[in-house]
Amino acid sequence: MINNSKKTIHLILFSALHSFDGGRETWLNNFIKESKRKTSDFDLVVYYFSDSRSQSESLIDSVYLYPDIFKKIDLPSHGNIFKSFLRVLKFQISAFSNLKISIQSGDIILGIGNIHEAFIPFIFNILKFKNKTLKSGVWLRSIFIKQQAALAGPLRLKIMTAVEIQLLKSLSFILSNGWDTSLFYKNNYNIDSYVIPNSLVLSNYRDIKNVDYKSKVLVISFIGRLSKEKGFFEFMKSIELFNELYSDYKSLIEFQVVGNGPLRHLIEDELINNLKYIGVLDNYLIPNYLGNIDCGVALTSAKTIGGGGLSHGYLELLASGRIAIVWDNEIYRQIDCEDSVVLIEEGNISGLANSYFSILQKKEAYQYKTQNAIKLAESFSIENHFNLFCEFIEKL
Repeated sequence: MINNSKKTIHLILFSALHSFDGGRETWLNNFIKESKRKTSDFDLVVYYFSDSRSQSESLIDSVYLYPDIFKKIDLPSHGNIFKSFLRVLKFQISAFSNLKISIQSGDIILGIGNIHEAFIPFIFNILKFKNKTLKSGVWLRSIFIKQQAALAGPLRLKIMTAVEIQLLKSLSFILSNGWDTSLFYKNNYNIDSYVIPNSLVLSNYRDIKNVDYKSKVLVISFIGRLSKEKGFFEFMKSIELFNELYSDYKSLIEFQVVGNGPLRHLIEDELINNLKYIGVLDNYLIPNYLGNIDCGVALTSAKTIGGGGLSHGYLELLASGRIAIVWDNEIYRQIDCEDSVVLIEEGNISGLANSYFSILQKKEAYQYKTQNAIKLAESFSIENHFNLFCEFIEKL
């Protein structure tokens, strides 16, 4: 049960909290467990949604372990743009109504994501609800305008950007989960934020078996959302190019895909003998899966259509000691990774295909990079992450 003698941090996520959804849900699961493991000066409450697509048996396990801290908001099913707007509106109204009743002096309202999650903190901050001494902010998980560039037209994108800037500038505080995200908002909109980088439960990756450097077959995996901004199009094109340029070696390499998304049809439309679609995996299964591959690609674009932040999936590749093939951009270079990963010029499909062949030819030559990667990941433990958060909260 929630201890009312403590302040409460109200976390808002426009998410169904499925265990296979992605990095944000994995982060929340780890964050809640770490808060329960430690004696902190605050309680947590999480607002999330459920709809016709929700799978109640497949939520992050914190929902079952600590049901008292979760507040579910029921939403109508998906549909056209108008229905999508109604879903967002209902979520905001319901979350606001719940908070209005339960909020106490000294509490903190924290949206986790982007403008969907920033709206309620914004409302409470400008209303100064009942003059209570509460703080309202958002924890940016990516760069919103780059995410939306793949989905929205120029006019809609311009309107959303203007709304985002107004919301962010009206909040008490802003957190970023990566230095690149913080710099983007500072340089483009003069919006300051405090960086608390992403994290992992490192113990989940310590028993993963090493890459088999003697194996003749090379296994390369794409793990994540199958979308344009995540580089899935370039990944698929690089497979086609590898098979064309190095046709005699096709039997020695297996490409795998884990995830779902709008570009899933690229797998279904192409019959590629050395490509295997795994489908979606619950987040807790990822460490074991990583132990059965040699390489992972991380290809989020830093251009107009792309993303930002220190990716959870990227940290997983490092911590598991896989050979990580990543775009050479500010997303991945925000940590000192040159000696830990294989850097490829962003968008260079032939560079990707050639890197596969290079690794296939002499896999053991990349062992030093995987060892460096494991050491690099040690800085991003959930313990350090939670401590940084607690220090920040104390200073608010």
